[in-house]
Amino acid sequence: FPVERIVEDAKRALGEGCREIWVTAEATAGYRDGEIRLPKLLEKLANLEGKFFIRVGMMNPNNALPILDDLIEAFGSEKVFKFLHVPVQSGNDEVLGRMRRRYSVDDFRGLVQRIREAFPVLTLSTDIICGFPGETEEQFQDSLRLIEEVKPEVLNISRFWPRPGTEAEAMEGQLHGRETKDRSRRLSALWRRQSLEGSQRWKGWEGEILIDEVGKEGSMVGRNFAYKPVVIEDEVDLGDIVKVRVTEAHGGYLSGLIV
Repeated sequence: FPVERIVEDAKRALGEGCREIWVTAEATAGYRDGEIRLPKLLEKLANLEGKFFIRVGMMNPNNALPILDDLIEAFGSEKVFKFLHVPVQSGNDEVLGRMRRRYSVDDFRGLVQRIREAFPVLTLSTDIICGFPGETEEQFQDSLRLIEEVKPEVLNISRFWPRPGTEAEAMEGQLHGRETKDRSRRLSALWRRQSLEGSQRWKGWEGEILIDEVGKEGSMVGRNFAYKPVVIEDEVDLGDIVKVRVTEAHGGYLSGLIV
């Protein structure tokens, strides 16, 4: 899409009351319109008038690394959520090679390190596939160790299944479903422990959240600057920006009160 069209669409949405803009694609960091790359697009969007927030979608390490300096600068805008979704898929380079990924585990590590140096308080989301054909127990342990090391705030875990017509369907070393399920269970258990520990640092935090979701049983959900979900019981409307204090920390979300 031409950058002018994206900016005009965003401007029109903001004029209609929109408060949250998602910039996303299958490989968001690969966006290009002539000489304009993703960081410049984010800059143009952030320069639009109004109080709103920008959520940047999933980006692969091989696309993000060449523009990382400019990307960090763009993320410095207070209008850009400090949220980064970078799927690693495996903690083992040999497995990544069989997946035909064009990056290494160290590429992922380096990207995460640079971003966290720039933004110490950030929500990192990543993905892991459990049971890819040929994945040994030791290679799976590499994934466990990587997640234990980088401690992502969000972890999307998938169990491999041989989709018909794909190269992976015909690969040797297909794992039994029980083994794939067990690996997924162990990885989930590790992440749940880490997630709860990481959420504790938010207890007592005060700041603004953007109400962007209707929760369960009459609650509402807002996102703070790091895109952490904060559940409140107060009567508010979608699109409201309210100041809250976090009173409880849970594994995947926080609870708060309007102050």
